[in-house]
Amino acid sequence: MLTILPHIEYLLRRNDCVILPGFGAFVVHYTPAVFSQTGVLMPPSRRVGFNPLLNINDGLLANSIMRRSKVSYDRAIRTIADNVKELRELLDAQSRVSFGRLGSFYTNEENTVCFEPNIGNCASFSDFYGFGNLKLRTLEELNNAQVEENHKADVVYLPISRSIFKFAAMIAVAIVLTITLSTPVVMDQSVDYAGMRTEIKAKQQETFVPQVQVEKKVEPVAVVKEEVKEVIPEPKDMYYVVVATLRTLDQAKQFVEESSMQGLQILDNKRSVYRVYVASGESYKEVYDSAYSKLKETNPDVWIYKYTN
Repeated sequence: MLTILPHIEYLLRRNDCVILPGFGAFVVHYTPAVFSQTGVLMPPSRRVGFNPLLNINDGLLANSIMRRSKVSYDRAIRTIADNVKELRELLDAQSRVSFGRLGSFYTNEENTVCFEPNIGNCASFSDFYGFGNLKLRTLEELNNAQVEENHKADVVYLPISRSIFKFAAMIAVAIVLTITLSTPVVMDQSVDYAGMRTEIKAKQQETFVPQVQVEKKVEPVAVVKEEVKEVIPEPKDMYYVVVATLRTLDQAKQFVEESSMQGLQILDNKRSVYRVYVASGESYKEVYDSAYSKLKETNPDVWIYKYTN
């Protein structure tokens, strides 16, 4: 069993270098606090490394054994030599040897002793012990967080239980039922007697309903058909000098009657609009020379419409 291991761990907490005579030296590396690019502040730390070239006895480990075990200096030196011999025998027999909380030793392909430190070794038990990484937010993130908090403060959430909605729905149903049931129903309680009065009443009921149905069905159809046949001519594929475009046939008729222009006619192009035109022709030049060029000066709203049947 390696008896020198507790002494080395104890000395590394207070010293930056502890030499194991005949084997190598444990060297503590100090790493200052670092602010990474991702916004994480990493605290300062101490990590243990191993240097096999520093193997000369400096007396530090021997003095620790002397104080703890109350032995002489020569006895402490022999104890160190025995531990080094045991450590080398373990490395020859095993591929990896654990060296307490400091780390572990192993030999590479060139038969060189290498050391792999533990992340949380005893050298970190110093003034920096317990420090962890600190995530710091940038000024932009702080401003965005402040804006979100202000937005949340403007919104007030009122917690409402679902049972309240159920209760309100029940009250609404009860009110509707109350109004419905409380509405009086008029019943004709008069007694019908056989005679002339009953016959007259029945005749009135029979003749009243057909009169209403005839008025609703017949009148609109008769009026629309007569107006369409009377006014709208059959359109042709030609050019028209249009002076007005109206939505209904009645509006088009009224415009023709009230206008001072002569020769106005109504054109139905089957698109739910009625165009009032003053002249027509088979070519654009014909209607332009005959009517459009003359009317444009006094009626700027006239235009030439090409109708294709």
